[in-house]
Amino acid sequence: MPVEDVMTLDSLRKLELSLMRRSFEIACERAGLSTARDSDEITADHAYLASAVQALVEQGFTDATEIAQLAMNALVSHRDVG
Repeated sequence: MPVEDVMTLDSLRKLELSLMRRSFEIACERAGLSTARDSDEITADHAYLASAVQALVEQGFTDATEIAQLAMNALVSHRDVG
């Protein structure tokens, strides 16, 4: 395997964080939540979406749009139960 095809753990972690951030932003937009990074407004819905996104990435999902939709589905189900 050529050296340029090898990824370091650090570069993999950066890609994972980028995927989670983009998925979270898409999910927030779909939920009508603020996505401003400097916003002090962090709601329970933000926290729930962030947890759902992280869990989906850890399960191996790699498409930001799919992750966002699944996280949104989980949030809607959570709201219906609560």
